Amino acid sequence: MANTRTAISENRFGVELDGIPAFKATKVSGGDEKHSPVMTQVGNDPYSLIGRGKVEPEDVVITIPSGLYDNSIRAIDNWVTRYFDGVDTSPKSGRLITYDETGRTPVETYEIRDAVPLSLKPDDKSGEGTGTATVTLTIKPYKMRRI
Repeated sequence: MANTRTAISENRFGVELDGIPAFKATKVSGGDEKHSPVMTQVGNDPYSLIGRGKVEPEDVVITIPSGLYDNSIRAIDNWVTRYFDGVDTSPKSGRLITYDETGRTPVETYEIRDAVPLSLKPDDKSGEGTGTATVTLTIKPYKMRRI
């Protein structure tokens, strides 16, 4: 049986994706956007003109405790498998919610738009320590904005 007091304080991120039961995560990283401007050289001018170029979102890595959210993990596994096999290539949208240190009060919310799966892997198991077994989902969103 999971220690719910520890589980609440450690699972500080809520994740909701279309068609997948909502779950909490122990760790979320990524989601930044990087802009690569267009640079144009004009004549003999030693300086380039700089304009709006390409914006690329960073991968979002979500660590999920596997014992607490089995239904969500099964639905994620089904989505990833169907996406990789080409059966259903629709992206998913949703929200990422950051909670306070108690794990109960939302502090900030991000909108995830049109995310596609990149990988789903069980984390290494060593049999040492007191941490829970986890699964790591990596997605690439089209856009991720604070709302």
